[in-house]
Amino acid sequence: MMAGSAVFAQANKNIPFWDTNLTFQQRADDIVGRLTLDEKVAQMLHAAPAIPRFGIPAYNWWNEALHGVARTPFPVTSFRKPSAWPLPGIPRRSK
Repeated sequence: MMAGSAVFAQANKNIPFWDTNLTFQQRADDIVGRLTLDEKVAQMLHAAPAIPRFGIPAYNWWNEALHGVARTPFPVTSFRKPSAWPLPGIPRRSK
């Protein structure tokens, strides 16, 4: 299975989408033109599934930064909601 995966990954690199010498627009046009309607719709979900035939991994892009960056495996800052004020030493600027 590992050898098959390596061949599959190499085959996917032969499409313009993977050519970093092309502009972002050219690469985006290429991959969007190759995706099926179902694949395009699935990519609109925050939990976007992998597209194995192009070597594109699954990812979860949902986040919001209103209160800091959250929902990530990385150490990040999450700010308290304004309703949590007063915080000692930090003035409230919003109303």
